[in-house]
Amino acid sequence: MKKILFIILIIASACNKEELAHLKYHPGTASAEMNGEDWKGSVRSGPNEPVDFGLSIEIAHFDEVSPHYKRSFIGLYKIPFEVGKYVVTNSTSRSEDHIPGANYRTIEDGGDAGGDGYDVLTEDDIEDYIEITRIEGNDIYGTFQGSFAKHLRIPEEHHAAPDTVIFTEGVFHAKYVE
Repeated sequence: MKKILFIILIIASACNKEELAHLKYHPGTASAEMNGEDWKGSVRSGPNEPVDFGLSIEIAHFDEVSPHYKRSFIGLYKIPFEVGKYVVTNSTSRSEDHIPGANYRTIEDGGDAGGDGYDVLTEDDIEDYIEITRIEGNDIYGTFQGSFAKHLRIPEEHHAAPDTVIFTEGVFHAKYVE
């Protein structure tokens, strides 16, 4: 009986470590409406790589049942590290320009496999932007919104995923980590 209790204690502590690791790598928070539904994310931020310009911000949505499984994320790239509103396009973190970019991706198979990719949808009435409203030391506060359309460059993985994803009323708090 003592052995069983010991094994249960080890498993319980391992689960807590996984959840704490998630918070270590995504110490910020975000919320928005995604296609009219409440959506929550965890945020990490740091220098944009490999192109050394501005910030890279990832807003990841984790599974509610197993919070260490990432299900989707918004990537924002080459965002100037200063207060201001920045329109985002389909520029990527790797392109050698200083144009802010964004994308949205779903994640499959328990959080380790790429799912469907989405590009910024520029042919609609939604303004695609990130706004940094305040910076206090390594803490970055702001708002965001955007619309994304599933791209066809890679075969779709998750057929139930919507063709278009629209984020509105987004707010975030990121902690800049080198």
